[in-house]
Amino acid sequence: MDEAKAHYDPSEAASEATPTSRKWIAPTIYLLVIVIPVLILIFSNPESTTIKFAWVEVNAPLWLILAITFVAGAVVTRLFGWVWRTMRRRRKT
Repeated sequence: MDEAKAHYDPSEAASEATPTSRKWIAPTIYLLVIVIPVLILIFSNPESTTIKFAWVEVNAPLWLILAITFVAGAVVTRLFGWVWRTMRRRRKT
């Protein structure tokens, strides 16, 4: 049993990382590149503002409006991507 422990080198195990074990790096960097500027924009605009849309008028903090706009943009982007992929799949068959 001592021989098995003597032959184990943790640095060798760390250097044998597979490409699938590093798949979290790119999405994390992408998320940070998007989220950090958005958070800076949101927290640097604490004042309140009025939004008029059609016949509705809402008074809300600007940071909240920016956050809602960011989330709505992300949702619309995902929906557009889903529709695009669906249309491409239907055209192939």
